[in-house]
Amino acid sequence: MKKLTVLLTPTLLVLFALLGATQLASAANDTWLGNTDANWNSNFNWDTANPPNANDSLIFATSGVGGYTLNNNLSGLTAFNGLTFNGAAFTLNGPTGVLLSGQVLGNTVGIANSSGTAQTIGTMPLKLDWGYYTFSSSSPGTVALNGGLTLNTGGVALFDASVTSSAPSPLVNDPSGLISGLGGAGLTYSGSGSAFAGLATMSGTAIVAYSGWPSVVASAGSIGATTPGAAVNIELTATAAGNYPFANNPNITYANTIFLSAASGATLVLGNTAGAQTLDLAACRT
Repeated sequence: MKKLTVLLTPTLLVLFALLGATQLASAANDTWLGNTDANWNSNFNWDTANPPNANDSLIFATSGVGGYTLNNNLSGLTAFNGLTFNGAAFTLNGPTGVLLSGQVLGNTVGIANSSGTAQTIGTMPLKLDWGYYTFSSSSPGTVALNGGLTLNTGGVALFDASVTSSAPSPLVNDPSGLISGLGGAGLTYSGSGSAFAGLATMSGTAIVAYSGWPSVVASAGSIGATTPGAAVNIELTATAAGNYPFANNPNITYANTIFLSAASGATLVLGNTAGAQTLDLAACRT
């Protein structure tokens, strides 16, 4: 069993935010029919004869007169428990976006494509709620996230190898090489359960595994930058227990991610830095 211990000195103030969730009513499955037009908010476009309710799961397989380029014209950023494609190729546009949600109900699907065709999120922005959500497609199908992707606090995105991103709002890398706005909460995905393979980065339009670690810690000892203002991603690969103190120089910035790939019994030690250090425990999973 892997064990991670964090030692906090009296000079470090740590705030823990409790993410509460209200139990919601059971979600329904809403299947697109397209009997009226291409707008999500029109009656008779869904098998329920009404526009979908918040926290439902949306399914896209075939379409009538509405065609296959659809417009999300629902009000606000409506929360849905995943988008599933199992038929023809669709393009989903705005003007409004979707909050991918439902972890409180056991949902972990962000987008699932079993259609074998290319599915495109066009101008429709996506946002992840708290929890982890998978973006996956069975071969030869693909999923293109072209409308942007942002996170609520505690949101984690897991991408398999069939997910891409391009214009009009492509995912791009931040200066450290991780996906901008996602950082350590953007992960590559093996396609099995919620197991992640590593951190994600953009390579052209493809989402691939990040391998550009500027700092790899292979044994017990100091972690991080020694130059003021430096920004690093850190991979902790040590298998032996021991102390891993953060560098204690003034004004050091620890940016983005500490990735524990093989740490066993590791103890992260945060020293007295008079406010120079920040430990961001976002999207922690065991």
